[in-house]
This record gives sequence, C-alpha cells and structure tokens, in this order.
Amino acid sequence: PEVGLPDCPLPLQNALRWLSDNVEKEWILADAQALRSQEHHRRLARIAIFSGTFAIVLAIVQLATSLTFPSVTHIVLRLEAITVITALCVVIIGAVAKVDRRWLGHRHRAERLRMLKFRALEKLWCFDDQEWEQWVAAQLRDLQGNASFHLVEKWSEEEDVEGASSEAAKRDLD
Repeated sequence: PEVGLPDCPLPLQNALRWLSDNVEKEWILADAQALRSQEHHRRLARIAIFSGTFAIVLAIVQLATSLTFPSVTHIVLRLEAITVITALCVVIIGAVAKVDRRWLGHRHRAERLRMLKFRALEKLWCFDDQEWEQWVAAQLRDLQGNASFHLVEKWSEEEDVEGASSEAAKRDLD
C-alpha cells in the first residue's frame, strides 16, 4: 500500500515493486507450503489423539462390561484393537514422513524471506539500484533450498545473525 502514497519517494516505490515481484512471490509460495505441511501435521496429530483416546475409553468399557455383558466384550475388544492399530499407524506415518520437520523447514524459509524484505529496505539507501538488486538476488539464491529441516538446524547452530547496517547512505535524499 505504501507504493500508492503520494509522498512515497520514487526509489522506495521502485524497490517495493521489485521486492513484490521477486521476494514476495517466493514468500507466498514458502508460506503456502508451510501452511499445507502444518495442516497435514495437525490432521495426523488429531487422528492419533482421537483414536488413542477412543482406545482408552473402549478399554475402560471392556473392563466394565466383561463381567455383566460378556457378548459385548468381544465387540469392544475388536473396536479397541482397530483404534490402537489406527493410532499406531498414524504415529508411524508421521514419524516416517517427518511432516513436522517439513512444516518447520518451510516456515523457517518463509520467515527468512520475510526478514529479507526488511533487510533489503534497510540496505536500499546504502547501494545504488543495480548493486541493491544484485545483493537481494544473491540473498534469494541462498534461500532457494533452505526448506530442509537439517539446513534449518545447521543454520540455527552455526550462522551469526547479521547486525544492523552501519554503512552510510549513498543516495542523496531531500
């Protein structure tokens, strides 16, 4: 929305448009992937929680009906076995598919792309237009494949956070 403001400087308008065409598109894709992975993770977790809880309830019902209604006990036992197997299968699928790690990897990439936008705006006044676009493009290339959880883990343990820029502004502003 800042682009349409009448007092928005032309270099800022151009930079915001360029960021929208390049960084924002990547962010939208990464954010959508993160939300999709998060939804898969939630579904698996809900199925495991509900089937596990239902198995416990059925075990209690089985104990309560074993002496008074022996014919119902066999049905409850089968239902309990089905719910236990369902919960176990969902937990195994979640562990093997590593949906939670995929979700965190995509979320990390999306957040780093979002941070890139703000770092780029900070550096806008320190470079000329071409240098600035090259810097942002290089940062984008570095973030291309960073949706892997192992890369996120490595980044969190090894990389230093870049401090605020102390470079003097090269642009002549009024």
